[in-house]
Amino acid sequence: MNLKKNVATILLLCTVTLGLALSGCSSGGSSDSATAPNQSTVYGVAAIGTTTPGTVSAKDSSVPAQEKTAAISSNGTFTMEVSGLNPPYVLKAVSTDNTGTTIQMYSVSMTGGRTNINEITDVAVAAAANGTNPDTLYAMPDRDMYRRTSNDFESIISKLQTVLAPLFALYQVSGSPVTDDDHEYSDDNSGLSALLHDVRFIVNDGRVLVKNRATGAIIFSGRFNDLNSGTFYPANMPVGPGVSTGSTTCTSFTYSGWGVCQSDSTQTRTVATSSPAGCTGGAPVLSQSCTYVPPACTYNYSNWGACQSNGTQTRTAISSPAGCTGTPAALSQSCTYVPPVNACTSFTYSAWGACQSNGTQTRTVATSSPAGCTGGTPALSQACTYVPPVTTCSSFTYSAWGACQSNGTQTRTVATSSPAGCTGGTPAALSQSCTYVPPVTACSSFTYSSWGACQSNGTQTRTVATSSPAGCTGGTPVLSQSCTYVPPACTYTYSAWGTCQSNGTQTRTVLTTAPTGCTGTPVTSQACTYVPPVCTSFTYSAWGACQSNGTQTRTVATSSPAGCTGGTRVLSQSCTYVPPLTTCSSFTYSAWGACQSNGTQTRTVATSSPAGCTGGTRVLSQSCTYVPPTPVCGSCHAIPPSSGQHDYHVNSRGYQCSTCHGAGYTSTSVTATTHMNGTVNNVASINYNASTNSCSPGCHGSRSW
Repeated sequence: MNLKKNVATILLLCTVTLGLALSGCSSGGSSDSATAPNQSTVYGVAAIGTTTPGTVSAKDSSVPAQEKTAAISSNGTFTMEVSGLNPPYVLKAVSTDNTGTTIQMYSVSMTGGRTNINEITDVAVAAAANGTNPDTLYAMPDRDMYRRTSNDFESIISKLQTVLAPLFALYQVSGSPVTDDDHEYSDDNSGLSALLHDVRFIVNDGRVLVKNRATGAIIFSGRFNDLNSGTFYPANMPVGPGVSTGSTTCTSFTYSGWGVCQSDSTQTRTVATSSPAGCTGGAPVLSQSCTYVPPACTYNYSNWGACQSNGTQTRTAISSPAGCTGTPAALSQSCTYVPPVNACTSFTYSAWGACQSNGTQTRTVATSSPAGCTGGTPALSQACTYVPPVTTCSSFTYSAWGACQSNGTQTRTVATSSPAGCTGGTPAALSQSCTYVPPVTACSSFTYSSWGACQSNGTQTRTVATSSPAGCTGGTPVLSQSCTYVPPACTYTYSAWGTCQSNGTQTRTVLTTAPTGCTGTPVTSQACTYVPPVCTSFTYSAWGACQSNGTQTRTVATSSPAGCTGGTRVLSQSCTYVPPLTTCSSFTYSAWGACQSNGTQTRTVATSSPAGCTGGTRVLSQSCTYVPPTPVCGSCHAIPPSSGQHDYHVNSRGYQCSTCHGAGYTSTSVTATTHMNGTVNNVASINYNASTNSCSPGCHGSRSW
């Protein structure tokens, strides 16, 4: 619902608190309050910035996926029954704003229970989907993709809580944005609701951007795959929850670099800082035309679907990145259709037949349902009272003659007699003479097939090809023997490599080993480049004495986490300087500064005496011969240069300048003999080809620079 401080927002915060004590909500429906935690429901607050009614839908990890939908109540809460669905679930909240524009935001629920939907969960889903547009993720569900996304989603939320810790602390948000119920706050002056009111969370070109809604200034910027190395701008945070920033219009801006050219042939940038301080609005230039080159698509495929009655089965393809071009592999293939076997549950019958002499009568199945079914339990016989006929049997059919017995006779029985229901009569002979043949002897000699392969139990087997004497049975053929079993070499599948540890190694685990009983040694560790975390917390020395420039300084005593680098240290602050009352008569100075273009150079007073003095006559400038400086790195082009793939190789891949251009090149130095010589100088090992702008077959095939 709308995050402005209005009645709807106050009702939202109050009702979310009270909703945990309320009960009663129909399956798949909505309520004016969220229910208590229950793994058979998903509930929470959908804070998507609209005032019109909306819906929350959920797709599960079944194959095919199942979907349920519930309404968002007037205070922003929703409750959805998910019994019978398989977690994890991808949630989508949909509504329209006051201009008629459709607003969609996403979240992920691992097992059900409280799951909020807001700008923070929306950017976390985009980051966790690894470049797949959340709209595509929801429209083309894939169980494996849902599971990977849900695992990464929790990690992204945790990283955002870490890198935005000062912002969360300012608004007193201690819980997760996914499960925080905001129940301890009664208005917009603190808590998650107030934070979302004052701050925007957006996705731009593979980055998470956090911006001050009032000023448009960037508070944080970081890539999806490396949020811990993002940049936090504490000076751009809101003044505080519930505090107005004034209404001065911004007149000057600094910007981020231009983003990647989009499919509508425009590229955008964001406001880094604006002035005067605390201003709002203004007319920053945030977009420009560009030439869009669609990227080649990478595809993730769903599992093959069930074989259909036309002998085909299909799958879906999810392409990335958004707006790419390409053709996916086959989405349909032939298969062998096996009609489903459904047990019959309903029957119609023929009329009952005549009662037989065994006291039963039978009937047959005329039709069965559902269509195409088999089996079932039709009632085809029932007891009846048999009334024997009074006629004498005059015709008979017989069974086959039985085996000849050792007494030289064989017998048969009457199979049927007629007329129907007759009794008595004189059947033909039911016994006759025969020649008795004694049973054959046991086999004493055999020929065999070749021995089979040696098994893991150290035996191999064969079968009898022929046996003698002719017609014999039994005997003792030799069908197995001992052998030396040689296990096959193992083939392994592995988990993904784990995070690089501080000892420069990363590990993985064996998922499967094949074939059974094989031998081998899996590779479960490798060397990697460890990147220390960014420092987020510091302790300091005491503040030093206030200096004549109105500042006092301190130093960092400790930083955390252990082994971290960088971070934002507060090492100076303003103070009120009280100058001494005596006039200075003696000075020591800094070294003379560089000669300026006006032919003068300056220096500063290092110390003055007597102690605590002020004033005096300082000699702070003198004439000099000005020598224009040699240009420094960064004065001619950006570091790294904006041309080609410099930004990707340096900022995304972490390569040094010397990796491609050789020794002597860093972000602050060059090799004079090869710099600005009109030639692109690269080390031979990367195989750079100036005519094709590629490093084939060096680092990555024939990809163009």
